[in-house]
Amino acid sequence: MSEKTAERIILELKDKFQDFTDAAVKSGVEADVMSALENLGFSRGICRCALSGRSIGDRDPVFDLLFKRALQILTKG
Repeated sequence: MSEKTAERIILELKDKFQDFTDAAVKSGVEADVMSALENLGFSRGICRCALSGRSIGDRDPVFDLLFKRALQILTKG
């Protein structure tokens, strides 16, 4: 497969893959945190990893705690 063909396939499937990856965000709070982190310039994939790696212990975390924990994970580097 040529590089051009691979790029074309990626571009065509990008939106479909985006919908699939958004399903990984479970709550409205997580979606809000994801949006805030993306607005700060972090990529969607990195944000998703930070949110999946959280260990707050709350079943329904509040925005402040989840955002702070994700930001700590992202800035540890």
